[in-house]
Amino acid sequence: MRKLNALLLFLLLALVRLGAVDISMFRANSEHTGVVADSPIPKGAYAGHKWRFQTAGRVRSSAALGNGIVYFGSDDGYLYALKATDGSLVWKLKTDGEVQSSPALANGLVYFMSRDGLFRAVEANSGKIKWTLQTGPELPFKGGWDWFLSSPVLAGNVVVFGAGDGAVYCLDAQSGKTLWSFKTAGRVRATPAISNGIVYAGSMDGTLYVLDLKSGDLKWKFKTEGNQYFPLGEIQSSPAVADGMVFFGSRDGRLYAVDIETGKQRWRFDNEGNWVISSPAVSGGLVITGNSDGEYVNAIDEQTGKEKWRYQTRMNAFSSPMVSAGTVYIGDWYGKVWFLDLKTGEPKSLYYFEDRVNSSPIISDGIVYVGCEDYYFYAIQ
Repeated sequence: MRKLNALLLFLLLALVRLGAVDISMFRANSEHTGVVADSPIPKGAYAGHKWRFQTAGRVRSSAALGNGIVYFGSDDGYLYALKATDGSLVWKLKTDGEVQSSPALANGLVYFMSRDGLFRAVEANSGKIKWTLQTGPELPFKGGWDWFLSSPVLAGNVVVFGAGDGAVYCLDAQSGKTLWSFKTAGRVRATPAISNGIVYAGSMDGTLYVLDLKSGDLKWKFKTEGNQYFPLGEIQSSPAVADGMVFFGSRDGRLYAVDIETGKQRWRFDNEGNWVISSPAVSGGLVITGNSDGEYVNAIDEQTGKEKWRYQTRMNAFSSPMVSAGTVYIGDWYGKVWFLDLKTGEPKSLYYFEDRVNSSPIISDGIVYVGCEDYYFYAIQ
């Protein structure tokens, strides 16, 4: 009986562990805090990759992971599904545009957007298309560096995403029926966040729109300051919602914290014109992002807006950080994925690639999954 109880306990812990490692959407949850269940730290530079898979284009999409399958897109126009254990191909789906959004998983379906303006829901086990939605023509944009598409966020039976036509869409996740859409004045490249029935969506018009999830009605909006080079203060950074605030970056070089009840600014941290395209992670009372020409990753006190630490990467960091077990994982243009201490910013380890890493890493079961501009997708151990 004692042995049987021990076996049952082992199996229960195994099931809990397996359930905890799935990462169903960009930034790991609908609030976009970028935090996942504790996972062992990989050996990084001191061990080879577990496997890699070659595509025919740059991989800027970040991955989703579910039921032992890892899903990601490539600039070659395909969405890929690989076995997480060995990187072998399960299926791939061809689109008519680069797949630069990050897929989301729910209800046995994979949701994603491609540069052809088509939003798709496909069967997770086969890649067979269940339904599609064609969005409108893209709005003009002169700022350049438009490398990422808005990714789907899931909440209950709905899926929400932004599009190049300036709209935020809310669809029934099973049928694809449009429940509502909200029009902004700029391309929507940031991925919306959802918390307690409220949608937080940033636009390239420099405004954060806060919408009711059920109706799509505007509750309030917040305008960034802008600067002389980017007067609109374009928002590409996806917002994160935590502790009564929403945090997001802008091309005006500032990281903003806004009160979710009042819509008033609580603080903003000025990176002196260095874009904050990186989407913030929120953990341990810190808000962590990368930036462009400042070439660093930094952590800001979420209550005061004061910088707590800064680590100089010496190259741009458009990748978004993920936090697990007190470690921050983020890529940069030197082709490194850094493993930084959450409290101090000091590096614990790193992994080198031969090209830029604009994909945002995810970690599960001690394995980091990340795409690279060398056309490969990697599993790092």
